[in-house]
Amino acid sequence: MNSMKKILVILISSLLSFNLHSQTEKKFDYKLLKSGNYVVTPLFNQTKGVGKGEMVSWSDENYFNNLFLSIIKEVLSKEKQDSLHLNTVYVITFNFKGEVLNCKFFINNLDKDVLSEKDLYSLYMRFMNLKIDMSKVKIGSNLSSDDKNFDYSEISGSLITKENRDKLNKEYEDKILKKNK
Repeated sequence: MNSMKKILVILISSLLSFNLHSQTEKKFDYKLLKSGNYVVTPLFNQTKGVGKGEMVSWSDENYFNNLFLSIIKEVLSKEKQDSLHLNTVYVITFNFKGEVLNCKFFINNLDKDVLSEKDLYSLYMRFMNLKIDMSKVKIGSNLSSDDKNFDYSEISGSLITKENRDKLNKEYEDKILKKNK
């Protein structure tokens, strides 16, 4: 009976240790850039676009705004959204079918402690599960929505809502004007 207790204690200890390790395991690599900001890439998915890359733009800006900003608003609390700074963005790589291949983030150094690994992972997973409607995308140098001859493209967008970006830009402009007086 005594050996059964030891086995049970060892088993429970092992499970607790495994659970604790899985909760604290880093999911992202934070690389400090010369600018002082960070590029944040997933440790678990290193898929990159291969083949011919192309520029894209949106034929329907509302589609783009609704698609990505709705995810950001669902994942990040209002307090976190309001505390983010300019230059905190996502970059998504997708293929010609509209399937997302990868996602990375550029994080303002002031926001590194605002966005947790859990926040970034939630954003990452939501972005990775998107299927982009390619009828809303303009492709290539002539940005013709009929030209689908590419293998991948990258798009980026701010993690800050338009309202907050406008507010931050206004504060920055006011600061510059005040400084120049």
